[in-house]
Amino acid sequence: MNQRWLNIVRDLESKETNENDWPKILNDLEQETRAYFQEKDVEFVDDDVWRDGLNPRYE
Repeated sequence: MNQRWLNIVRDLESKETNENDWPKILNDLEQETRAYFQEKDVEFVDDDVWRDGLNPRYE
């Protein structure tokens, strides 16, 4: 998963990142995380720790 996140972040190194870019960056990170866990057959979306700790918007 770290490599997937690094691929997203590396794309940012070549350009200036502004405030409007952050929603897409965070969404890309979350989508890669979901894809990784799905490939590994790990159910995390319903996990209270994930939902409350890492994604406070679900509160």
